[in-house]
Amino acid sequence: MKQIALDVREFAVPYPREGSIEPGSGYGLSIATTLGSEVHKVIQQKNREEDELYKAEAKISHKFEHDDFCIQVSGRIDGLFQHAIPKIEEIKTAFRIAALAQRLRQDRWHPYRLQLDTYCYLYWKQNGIMPEGALHLVSLFGQEASKIECPLDLLEYESWLARRLAGVVEEARFQEKEYKRRQRLATKLEFPFTTAREGQAELIQQIEDGMSKGKPILVQAPTGLGKTVAVLLPALKESLARGQRVVYTTPKNSLHLVAEDAVKRLRAKKVAIKSLTLTAKAKMCLLPEPVCDPKVCEYARDYYTKISENKLVEEASKTKQMTPQHFTELGKKHKVCPFELSIDCIDRADVVICDYNHVFAPVSLSGRLTAAVHKKNAKPNLIIDEAHNLHTRAADYFSASISTPQLVAWHSELLTTVPKMAAHAADGVRILRDAVALTTQRNAAATVPANTSSDIELGPRQFTGLADRINRSIMDLVEESAAVEQIAPALTFSRSWSEFTAALTHENIERFTTCKTASGDVTLKVTCCDGSAHLRAQYKLFDNVIAFSATLKPFEYYTKLSGFDSASCELLEATSPFPRHNRKLMVIPQISTKYKDRNANYAKIADAIARITAVKHVNYIIFFPSFDFLERIAERVSAPAYKMLVQRRSMSRHETSALLDELRTTQPCLLFAVQGGIFSEGIDFAGDMASGAIIVGPGLPTYDLERELLRQYYDKAYGQGFEYAYVYPAMTKVIQSAGRIVRSETDRGLLVLMDNRFLSDQYARAMPADWFHQNVTELVSTSILKDISDFWQDTAH
Repeated sequence: MKQIALDVREFAVPYPREGSIEPGSGYGLSIATTLGSEVHKVIQQKNREEDELYKAEAKISHKFEHDDFCIQVSGRIDGLFQHAIPKIEEIKTAFRIAALAQRLRQDRWHPYRLQLDTYCYLYWKQNGIMPEGALHLVSLFGQEASKIECPLDLLEYESWLARRLAGVVEEARFQEKEYKRRQRLATKLEFPFTTAREGQAELIQQIEDGMSKGKPILVQAPTGLGKTVAVLLPALKESLARGQRVVYTTPKNSLHLVAEDAVKRLRAKKVAIKSLTLTAKAKMCLLPEPVCDPKVCEYARDYYTKISENKLVEEASKTKQMTPQHFTELGKKHKVCPFELSIDCIDRADVVICDYNHVFAPVSLSGRLTAAVHKKNAKPNLIIDEAHNLHTRAADYFSASISTPQLVAWHSELLTTVPKMAAHAADGVRILRDAVALTTQRNAAATVPANTSSDIELGPRQFTGLADRINRSIMDLVEESAAVEQIAPALTFSRSWSEFTAALTHENIERFTTCKTASGDVTLKVTCCDGSAHLRAQYKLFDNVIAFSATLKPFEYYTKLSGFDSASCELLEATSPFPRHNRKLMVIPQISTKYKDRNANYAKIADAIARITAVKHVNYIIFFPSFDFLERIAERVSAPAYKMLVQRRSMSRHETSALLDELRTTQPCLLFAVQGGIFSEGIDFAGDMASGAIIVGPGLPTYDLERELLRQYYDKAYGQGFEYAYVYPAMTKVIQSAGRIVRSETDRGLLVLMDNRFLSDQYARAMPADWFHQNVTELVSTSILKDISDFWQDTAH
């Protein structure tokens, strides 16, 4: 017989599904159940001490036969009292147990009751004795608890059981078809272009070889190689051959379009690949603020019932390209949450395109994304785009800050919307000021200095206590069916305080906390030094992991901070497929951009930019380490032949688009931009939009207390504190900026690096292999303007 294995939590749900999206719905893992694990342990320990016949986490399983399937249902009973008449007790945590208890008494088919019933039924089948059953409800806000006796009604349960087993088999048959469909697709996949670019076919073969060895693969490949298709094709082919999907994750939603285009190209070869693009809940929510409760949101109300009755998963997955816009249209039409609908359609997709958050955040969709298709324990493949961003994003997940100006602003807003919440914001101000006072006492200072930063230690108790009070008030608002306009600002405040509290209390995370005071204002910040352990755990959910970017050197730096073991990785570096003579690379070491030398070099830099750009009038982008540096030079550059375009500190999407249009239509232009900004990464300057780039110094991170504490951590953990904290992050920005030119086989481009630090081994180690032959000093010219002139004349022929 065909085998299916299910956990009790997966198995014991209403069939067909019904109900609403709300706290305590019993579907999936809610925040309350996640936070309740410690409560479970406390109750179980207490029961052990009081009753020697008590057993916690008692394993149980039973095999059901239905048609030609054998369905094994297994689980762990929270608590089993092994008396003459045995008793099974399931522990459930909630923010409001009175409301949950009322629901459980009214809703016979609530998942919590079905879980308890299933444990009782399995015990009866296994032992021939019908146990008593009870739900032990415990509040997360205090010691409040309640027990509900739930005797098992055999006739009712077996009626549900017959429907549920039929449903499991129906889903299994569908998954079997999906499995075979994907295997057929794998045999049809082919390279989507007539010819491969130089290096592209080799990269595809190298990735195939790496996957066959079962090793994670890190790929550095320049823009223009066609690396998205070169990575996606072998990863998808291997995954489909096993009947599984590919998860393609990016740091920005704007990069989803690149992945979608690659899938379209593969699909154009008459291969019916289904793709699904996920985006953030907040971006898809049809309310001003996500409030997932049926009392407030009509799209949450009866969500599961509407999905089942209207077969919306089937309808949504009819198209080959499932996008957020597609789900939003269906959500409006059927009054269902578009975000939840997109998640429910994951099983129907061959490629899921999503943000890093969906895979790597502490609370993510990784369980849904990696659910095995048909074969137990089978895993999808994972592709990580722009992987140089991953280690900083991982650290950000466990970092957070909170300040008195924020809290004062929330206090003012809440006074007019939810007055009883305003007191919590005031309490937050007091807690932050108390933390500063405690710090100054430790430092034996009588008063708080006007502008200081210090490394401090915070006890989390007062922060978690306020978080509990805030959550209680939020639940009150929902219970009272408050307007979204009232709940939204309260949720923003609650979310920020909770994020800071979580950053303080995450276990097994290397972190430090800093306190900054300025003119009486206080900012507390928790900084995670290293998220590699968390990333490493997430990789285990996938069969093959392929990370790629134009900037992954030095490999040692990226492998360690991204949670890979460099000794057991395939490290691949592809060079540019375009002729070397199409690009001129130069280092000008006569100019220093170090902070202490800048005043003496401003005029030299401005003059060099003017003279270099005067040789040939084309579009240039001049990249700077900071806006302040940019502004100092832009006002000094005299280039009357050019239209001057300047990136400002804050630019709307419309302003950015207008500036890009200038580069497309008006020539010649000089664009002054910052390294690491919007114009240095993720924008394709096609054709003549950018024919030259001048990079004015490496954009080292700001020297401050936080960066120095990071340097100290990297020194201790990896023995390269300065490189890890300063040099390599700076060179990532440099190389990303350099990648804006020479993006096709017809492009010609000039790249100039200004600063003598580019000649040191520390910095050269991060440069792509095709930037020089033997030594970076090859890029130094003794006749700069003549060499530039010769390059432009050569490319004109």
